[in-house]
Amino acid sequence: MDPLGTLIVSLGTLIVLDLAALKLGGPRRPRTRSRATRSR
Repeated sequence: MDPLGTLIVSLGTLIVLDLAALKLGGPRRPRTRSRATRSR
């Protein structure tokens, strides 16, 4: 695969894992995520 392809795939997997973590651990730790989003 091309270096760009690997980068895209890695970023995609990271995004998917992040979304999954938000769905699974969202209701458990809403404060940490809210703080991170607000700071940005």
